[in-house]
Amino acid sequence: MPEVSLILPVFNTGPYLRECLDSAVGQTLRDLEILCVDDGSTDGSPEILQEYAGRFTNISVITHPENRSLLQARKSGALRASGEYVMFLDSDDTLAPDACEKAYAAIREAGADVLQFGVRVVGHGLVTDAGADSFQKWINVMPDGPLTGGLLDACFVSHLFQWNLVNKILSARVCRAAYRRLGDGYHNLSEDLLTMFFVLEEARKYACIPDALYTYHRGRGMTASGRPTPERLRRACEENAAVWGALRSASSVNGGTERSEAIRAISAYFFSTGLRACRRMPESDREACLSALYEAWDDDPAVFGDLFLEKKRLAADTVRDLSRRSMTLRAAASRAQSALADAQRERDAANARLGEETAKNAALTSSVSFRLGRALTWLPRRIRDLLR
Repeated sequence: MPEVSLILPVFNTGPYLRECLDSAVGQTLRDLEILCVDDGSTDGSPEILQEYAGRFTNISVITHPENRSLLQARKSGALRASGEYVMFLDSDDTLAPDACEKAYAAIREAGADVLQFGVRVVGHGLVTDAGADSFQKWINVMPDGPLTGGLLDACFVSHLFQWNLVNKILSARVCRAAYRRLGDGYHNLSEDLLTMFFVLEEARKYACIPDALYTYHRGRGMTASGRPTPERLRRACEENAAVWGALRSASSVNGGTERSEAIRAISAYFFSTGLRACRRMPESDREACLSALYEAWDDDPAVFGDLFLEKKRLAADTVRDLSRRSMTLRAAASRAQSALADAQRERDAANARLGEETAKNAALTSSVSFRLGRALTWLPRRIRDLLR
């Protein structure tokens, strides 16, 4: 039995796949099984996987004829894995050379079912350094020490750690039990959350080490993103609602208040995340985004109050905006009226000056001296004309 099974789901990540595979085959842990799951790739990824499988005897390739989602690719690998423990590596990320060896030694020493390790985040594309740092802080949240019991609450309610899979090593027993409870749904968003929920229901002890063993390349592969749009938000709401539905409909291992509180917290998280996305949208798109949220969560009474308050807030923002625009228009109209009055006063003054000049000219032409002057100038001209 291998000490660790490393599961590597692949879907159209050809540009980054060799770097990823090199980090996998370069592990210092010798007793390592590498399971690559081609999830219906249409680029050159299948050929790269076959090349590496031909060169390294510990690599096996599982092929999905069509794309079945990241969750199903990981599930295929987990149910095929023969190792004592399981780790996951996304095909656009990399592992430190001693990642598997350190994680394996740490989880065995801790006697845990799940062990978390540190992550280094590198930003690409639209991801800024600040964005990468923020995500790195979020994903590296860890409890102060080992946890025994209450793991759903620790993750989803108290937020002592996050639900990502790639920064953890799992007991194969727990991993397989969790994936057997997952259905065949297509999940490419929040699939880590869904899987980790079932893992934590099956697990008894959680431990962690601070060592950064995983490099997460945010902004390439599946985490690459463009400008948010109402349609993208609608799809995200639909996928998150499907995850939430899968959690509610799944049979319970432990049941009780902890499970219910965790599911309620997940619903609130999905909804609040959607609201924040709405607020980042252009004003003209916000109503459509709120409608998408309502359609996705229309069977969860817990969010109705939040949705009503958000619509009320949006309406109030609209009224305030219209009021500001009205005040701006009134100020502009006042300035225009003032300018028109000034122009009218200037016109009246010019007309008055013209009237004065006209009156002066009229008085001048009617005076005796003016007429005598005309006569004196007329006589010489008349004599000159007769002499010609």
